[in-house]
Amino acid sequence: MNKPRLSIIVPVYQVPDTLSKCVESIVAQTFQDWELLLIDDGSADECGTRCDEWSMKDERITTIHQTNQGLSAARNTGISKAQGEYITFIDSDDWIDTDTLRPVMLLMDAHANCDLMEYEAIIHEGCPRQYYLQLENRTYLDWKLYWLEQKAYSHTYACNKVFKTSLFTEVHFPVGQVFEDASTLPKLIQHCRCIMTVNHGCYHYLWNEHGITVSASAIQMQTLVKAHLQTARLMDIQAEGFTDYLAQIINCQLTVYAGGGKICHPSIFKEMQRCPMHSTDINGKEKLKVIIFKLIGITWLCKIYKSINRTTKY
Repeated sequence: MNKPRLSIIVPVYQVPDTLSKCVESIVAQTFQDWELLLIDDGSADECGTRCDEWSMKDERITTIHQTNQGLSAARNTGISKAQGEYITFIDSDDWIDTDTLRPVMLLMDAHANCDLMEYEAIIHEGCPRQYYLQLENRTYLDWKLYWLEQKAYSHTYACNKVFKTSLFTEVHFPVGQVFEDASTLPKLIQHCRCIMTVNHGCYHYLWNEHGITVSASAIQMQTLVKAHLQTARLMDIQAEGFTDYLAQIINCQLTVYAGGGKICHPSIFKEMQRCPMHSTDINGKEKLKVIIFKLIGITWLCKIYKSINRTTKY
């Protein structure tokens, strides 16, 4: 079999109710030049057997069984086995619309210097927090503009994007770490010559009440804050849109501290206090938090916030 254009990596771990819909949505794609790597991450149920059955039905589908090591390790295994020039990730409890990959891959082929393309998604589908991630057709030759103007920091998901496989030569997902996408995407986009966002296709990111974004402790959320602070430090704090990014980081840090966690990288927060307030940035409560932060710093802001929210349970 010739090498496929696209490698689709699906980590699988005890998802008997959603696995079939996920795989069927891939098989039904109007774009067909792909290989599907099902990484059975030590499922103790029938998922491993179902993966084998899919592999027997379609020669483009390969099943790899491994002991349970977590999402990042499963993705890394898939990356190491991928044959395609491009890679995309789909979680086994999610699915994609039938004509999602064809227009994306056509655009990737038409723009040889494009190393990453992001397409639209429904986020937290099936719960009150559901929203539609709508994207404009934009091209970014500077990853920092993509990060701030597109607010990519608020949708760092690996799963609604197609990457050049070569990006993963030196970058891998951190094994054993929560919020792995927020740590990995900034490292990947720094190697991108061109990033594009398109209003094609749809990734259905289903709500998981047991997922890390729902059940994460304040201590675990420290990983998220640290990842964003490291990225923020590479930014121009004078740039339009930086204050909005800073507001999100501050909110995460307030949650961490109120839940018993520590203040992450105080020295970086100190650097961030010098950022200007742009009129087109945030307003309301978020703007007030940033203003107070600029005046008294993150330590006192955290203490005040925790004092006001003592009745909140984490």
